[in-house]
Amino acid sequence: MFKEKVKLNDGSYVYIRPLTSKDTDKLYDFFLNRILEEDLLLFKDNVKDYFLIKDWTENINYKRIFPIVAETEDGNIIGIATLHMREFGWEKDVGKIRVSICKYCRGKGLGKALVKKLIELAKERNLRVIIAEVLSPQESALNALKKAGFKETTVIKDLAKSYSVDTYNLHILCLYLNEGNR
Repeated sequence: MFKEKVKLNDGSYVYIRPLTSKDTDKLYDFFLNRILEEDLLLFKDNVKDYFLIKDWTENINYKRIFPIVAETEDGNIIGIATLHMREFGWEKDVGKIRVSICKYCRGKGLGKALVKKLIELAKERNLRVIIAEVLSPQESALNALKKAGFKETTVIKDLAKSYSVDTYNLHILCLYLNEGNR
């Protein structure tokens, strides 16, 4: 496995490495204390459920979901990113990514660093395309993915509904890792 030291835009350093079974409490703390309340809507699971986080960390299958974390020099998780893959069927060369960043770490290049590592992992696994789904309130994530080379392919209007009455558009972006495969 790897552990890479990365310099952020503000001059601070983080380490990017795979999530392990020893990260349960640190990952739970990240979701409980370092994510904006309004961002909780954007998750597909209840990340404030300790037993769900424990299940994730204790049952990692790197062939299906490769989770990486960014942690500070003192060991706090400040970001998580996942590459979701299939072993069979038409999606076996398609990866899907998700990225979550600490509310205090936005605008420092952390998301860019995590996406860069996910792209590297996807290439190592011979994936042909990576898909990212972004809801309309995540404007900075949408722009960051476009800067990383992702192209917006579809927008599904009013698909997601918030806890209030607001609805959001779902933006689907793709990055073809080998343009010749397009």
